[in-house]
Amino acid sequence: MIVTDHHLPAETVPDCIIVNPNQKGCGFQSKSLAGVGVIFYVLMALRAELRRRNYFSDGLKEPNLGDLFDLVALGTAADVVTLDHNNRILVSQGLKRMRSGKMRPGIRALFEVARRDWRKAQPFDMGFALGPRINAAGRLDDMSVGIACLLARDDAEAQELAAQLNNLNIERREIEQSMLQDALNDFPETLPSGQTTLVAYRDDFHQGVVGIVASRPQRPILPPDHRVCACRQRRSARFGAFHSQFAPARCFGLGVQTPSRFDFEIRRTRNGGGFRAYSNTIFPRFRRPLKKPCARWCAKTICRKPSSPTAA
Repeated sequence: MIVTDHHLPAETVPDCIIVNPNQKGCGFQSKSLAGVGVIFYVLMALRAELRRRNYFSDGLKEPNLGDLFDLVALGTAADVVTLDHNNRILVSQGLKRMRSGKMRPGIRALFEVARRDWRKAQPFDMGFALGPRINAAGRLDDMSVGIACLLARDDAEAQELAAQLNNLNIERREIEQSMLQDALNDFPETLPSGQTTLVAYRDDFHQGVVGIVASRPQRPILPPDHRVCACRQRRSARFGAFHSQFAPARCFGLGVQTPSRFDFEIRRTRNGGGFRAYSNTIFPRFRRPLKKPCARWCAKTICRKPSSPTAA
């Protein structure tokens, strides 16, 4: 088994082959690769090894990995990773192919439903027009719809699937705005002195959208670098997400580890994370212990000032 990833690893990892530029001991210099970039380099390494073994010497056609640049560029831009030197190369190569019309029918169809001109394709189009439509399927319905769109063989199939994704994205935006307004209605007009967290909870918050709501700036309540924690309840567990942009790669993850008590695990993530609290957790009790590790982490890790802003 081979596992590819691009996130910051946990303390323990599975006992298998792992390809991750952010794991300990990895000398690959581009640490900001998206997941699609990681697997692209795995494919490059595999092809190089097959060449070394003369695998393609018997008339077997060698794959042209350049044909994948439209997918690599889309995945890189849509994941909103840092466009360092390496990622810029991957995205620029994909954009060249798109602008020349060399792209999958599904990507072309997504440009059309998003009303973006593929002849003038930009990273913004992929990150904020195509990407959200693909992600909407996984957030609200079935991620396989987005995958099927990218793998569509002809324009008719691609256009039908892209239209489904567009409708799901419209629904996602409506849910997001409703959730955001509900969260704002629960917040005070101004943040009390010394408070570093805001938590919103409703039973009907959509699990697939809480992360987006948590990433929205809650102005004028919070300064620009504050964020909110949005929570919801579903069956036996409560799910939530939080987001922070105060210091890239210095933000934290939080987990409620057992059903009988509040155990918060502070760990580094790029700019956010998620958690699960079991249904016997009483939400008013959840707010108070949540604030303590957030404030403590904020004081020690970001600015070493107790009043410095962060969020959960």
